[in-house]
Parts: sequence; structure tokens; C-alpha cells
Amino acid sequence: MARDGISLSVQATDSSAVPLEQKISLALRLISPLERREVPAARNFQPQQQQQQNQDSNDGELKRCNWITKNSDKVYVAFHDECWGVPVYDDNQLFELLALSGMLMDYNWTEILKRKEVFREAF
Repeated sequence: MARDGISLSVQATDSSAVPLEQKISLALRLISPLERREVPAARNFQPQQQQQQNQDSNDGELKRCNWITKNSDKVYVAFHDECWGVPVYDDNQLFELLALSGMLMDYNWTEILKRKEVFREAF
């Protein structure tokens, strides 16, 4: 079906299309018993090792993403340094992140992080 001349169907030559066999395999892995699932390599992640790897050998400063600037709020920088990119497997922590992310409609991320304890009490 086309709308304004743009096709909404996936073309057979579209490189982003995932083969059916791969989708089925992924779905079966997700519903398999937990003890039979493959454990992702990220589960063995050590935050202190990551921080050591992120240190710049030239000036000793911690390397940060470009969305952290010298004017960034301290709570935002702490979130980046301690939480950003660290896998979370605990259901309670995942729910907290989901609930906090939902607050983005009304607040910016810095305000959410500042009020995290208040949100924890509410949820």
C-alpha cells in the first residue's frame, strides 16, 4: 500500500529485513526455560574494569559521551559515569528505569535524576 508515493511494504532486497528463520530462532530462545538460555557476555560486566578502560591514558580524565559537557549537572554526570551502558538484569531496577523514562514526558532527565528518591517512594 502506498501513501504519498511511499511504499510501506518491506522489499525483498531490503537489507534491514530479518529472515523468518532468524525471527523464529530468537523467539524460541526468549521463551525457553531460563537455565537453558544462552547467557549474554555482558552479564559478566565489571563496572570498575570499564571505568579503567574509559580513562584516557594522556590526561587521566574519564572519557564521556558527547552529550556530557562541562556545563552538565553533577547528577547527570554521575548517572553517566555509574549507570550509562551498564546492563541491568534485576526486575526492580528495570521497572525503575522504565518508570523514570516515562517521566520524560513531563521532566528533563536531570530533574528526574534529582527526584529519583521521591519517585522510588511513589512506586
